[in-house]
Amino acid sequence: MTAETPDLSDEDLVRCVLRGQRDAFGTLVSRHQDVVWRLVRRLAHADASAADDLAQDVFVRAFEALRTFRFECPFKHWILRIARNLTLNRVTTIAAKTERGMASLDAVRATDDAPSVDPADPNAERPSARIERDELKHALWRALAKLSIEFREAVLLRDVEGLDYEAIADVLELPIGTVRSRIHRGRETLKELLLRGAGQTPFSGNADRVAS
Repeated sequence: MTAETPDLSDEDLVRCVLRGQRDAFGTLVSRHQDVVWRLVRRLAHADASAADDLAQDVFVRAFEALRTFRFECPFKHWILRIARNLTLNRVTTIAAKTERGMASLDAVRATDDAPSVDPADPNAERPSARIERDELKHALWRALAKLSIEFREAVLLRDVEGLDYEAIADVLELPIGTVRSRIHRGRETLKELLLRGAGQTPFSGNADRVAS
């Protein structure tokens, strides 16, 4: 098998890189670049350009540190740990450079958006429904940006990336009990923020569903 074989596990690809097949690292980047990009952007409350730069730095750091990977956890957890730590180290600088502030969170990357639909398609989503959904999504991101870092990262990993509690504990290097507590408190705070803004938005009835 070669490094490009699609059924190679992440860990086998790491072994390929360590044996000198550097192209195998490109496969690892392709597999994990989206989740890394989303995490660093939302965690740092950064604009798309800053998130691009930071995600690139994460993979450079990972490549340089690959020989320290001990195969004791999934590669995904290891790369997310690097992404998280690097972001926390730079979060103040990144926030200062994000001149567009909260508006930048509305400029969602194309991969985050739903595909466009043909208005002539009888199964197409109604424009009003899509507008409401997009407004709800943007309100959620704005509320998430107001959470403290420790709650934001826990909620992101659980409710956006879908990691289980054990995986989140591995990424954050915390006891599972602490992870559960942070997710619960983060969700409750997020729910309060969404409900607090319901008076100015047309989706107050959806706040519980989003924050749950």
